[in-house]
Amino acid sequence: MATTPDRPIGLLNATAMVVGIIVGASIFVQPSEINRHVPTIRGVLSVWIAAGILTLFGALVCARLSVEYPRTGGVYVFPKFLPGYDAVASLCTLVELLARVDQPVSELVAELPASRVVHRQIACPWALKGLVMRVLAERLKDRELDLTDGIKVLDDRGWVEVLPDPDEPLVHIYAEGDDEETSKELEAELHALVDEAMSGQETAVEAQISS
Repeated sequence: MATTPDRPIGLLNATAMVVGIIVGASIFVQPSEINRHVPTIRGVLSVWIAAGILTLFGALVCARLSVEYPRTGGVYVFPKFLPGYDAVASLCTLVELLARVDQPVSELVAELPASRVVHRQIACPWALKGLVMRVLAERLKDRELDLTDGIKVLDDRGWVEVLPDPDEPLVHIYAEGDDEETSKELEAELHALVDEAMSGQETAVEAQISS
């Protein structure tokens, strides 16, 4: 069973879409607001340049975070500031945190413990997502579970979690143990349960259709 979906939108097309959305929204809305408060052409250009530089720094922070923590995609919400994603808020929060220590980001990152998290994606039809999660919850009910987000199984060896993707026909499995081998062991155990649950549900659906 394939574990990675096709991604037909490449880097060039994705960049063009983002630029089109940003330019398309800004070019019709922002100039009039800026002109209302800044009376000179030089002032307007200065505002645009300053905003562009600040936005660039925010984008670089967002890109770095997305590389370090791909599960979140590099975007974070700071509800006290704005109930939505904001790269500039991320930049300012990072600067605020760095101001409290006398170390560069590279040294702080180097001090972090090595991650042993294993991540797998399993293709799962939309119609089976809920059924699979219910089957897993029933089969794992005697284990120590955390149901805050998906189904997380807590084990003496570590933890393993299954999480349905909100946007694609996938389920994600995350696992972390004392070492990489244990992480893979935990992931393989839950992976087998997910495959078994999907096979059982697909068979049941086919039986209903044929009858």
